[in-house]
Amino acid sequence: MQFIVFLHVLAAIIWVGGSAFIAFALIPGLKGEDPATRSDLLRKTAGRFRVIGWAALLVAIGTGVYLAVTGGHMKSPWIHAKMGLVTLLLVASALHDWYIGPKLGALVRAGEDPGLYRKLAMILGQVSFVLALVIVYCGVRIVHP
Repeated sequence: MQFIVFLHVLAAIIWVGGSAFIAFALIPGLKGEDPATRSDLLRKTAGRFRVIGWAALLVAIGTGVYLAVTGGHMKSPWIHAKMGLVTLLLVASALHDWYIGPKLGALVRAGEDPGLYRKLAMILGQVSFVLALVIVYCGVRIVHP
């Protein structure tokens, strides 16, 4: 059981930490670059994290379900809040990573104005990060009501 908890926490660290790095270090660090260079560097870096991040998110979900069921937490209101928030996180992140982000990159590479897609990518990224933090808080409340 302790190993499952370890995997769950490690997966959450990877997801939240990677998201924080992208939001607070990578994107601000690319602000001075020309749009094509910025788009290329973001695509390459975020693309590499996408594989690691989504694997971590799937591990967190799998271990979380296991821990909730075997740990007797299914009656906790915090587990239900957490499950709902995880669902929202999956939708927001999937839209960001597999639709909005690629569309934004394609527009930048084509030299077109990505205005709406840039705003949507930023909003979905911020929403996903806040959801991830609230999900972590719910996890703490599940085991420490």
